[in-house]
Amino acid sequence: FCCYVKLLILMWHMWLLCCVAQGLVQVVRDKLPRDEHSCCIQHLYTNFKQMHRGLALKERLWRCARASYITQLKIEMEMMKQESKDAYAWLDEKDPNTWSMAHFKIGLDCNILVNNMCESFNSVILKARSLPIIGMLQTIYLYLLKRMEKNRETMSKHEG
Repeated sequence: FCCYVKLLILMWHMWLLCCVAQGLVQVVRDKLPRDEHSCCIQHLYTNFKQMHRGLALKERLWRCARASYITQLKIEMEMMKQESKDAYAWLDEKDPNTWSMAHFKIGLDCNILVNNMCESFNSVILKARSLPIIGMLQTIYLYLLKRMEKNRETMSKHEG
C-alpha cells in the first residue's frame, strides 16, 4: 500500500509539472504556495526565440539555465547582455527560481530543466485519463508495474 501512495504522489508531481508548463502557473502557485514550481526550459526557449533568434542566444539561454551556482548565472547573464540587451531584459524579467538551476532548492527531488518525461507519460496514459478515477489509477498503476518489471529484467541482463 505504501508503494501505491508513493506512486500516486509521483503521478501528482508529474501532472503538476505538465500543468505548470501549459500555462496554469498562477493557479498552481495560489493553490500550492509552499511547493516548488519550475518551468520547462524548452518551452521557455520556444517563447524566447519568437523575439530573439540566433544559435548564440539559444546556447546562452541554455547556459544560463544550466548554471549551477548564482555567480556562474550572473556571468552567463552578463554575457547575454553583451550579445543582446533585449534578450537579456526578456530573460531578466522571468523569475530565476523557476528556470535556473542556480536557484533550485538544495535537496530538490527533481532538478530537470525540460518536461519530456511528463509529456511522454501523458501520451502513455491518454486512454486511462478517460476512465473513472479508480479505474484510471489502477490502469496507471499496472502500467508502471509492468514498466518497472521490464526495466528490472533489462538491468538483470546487464553485466558489470
